[in-house]
Amino acid sequence: MLQDHCRNRSPVGRVRLENKPPAVTLLAYLGEFRWNRSLALAQRLLIVENPIEKLEQLSQTLTEVFQLAPSNKPMNHRELGKLEPSESLKYKGQVVCA
Repeated sequence: MLQDHCRNRSPVGRVRLENKPPAVTLLAYLGEFRWNRSLALAQRLLIVENPIEKLEQLSQTLTEVFQLAPSNKPMNHRELGKLEPSESLKYKGQVVCA
């Protein structure tokens, strides 16, 4: 409900309400927003004096912000032992391939 309220309060949402086109899902609206932000970023990079430096800064910032979180899965950090097929599996492989 709050998402619908926020969506309808934006300038684009208000225009859509006034013109009464078909309803747009929140996911589609967010996709459009992301696309517009990506386009704005590309346009800013074209205008900037040294785009390569700015892209490197952006890459470094994104790397710092979006770091992989450690896994809490039960088998994480356990010794898996040998990773070779067992004798019975080798035999079954030979039978199937023969």
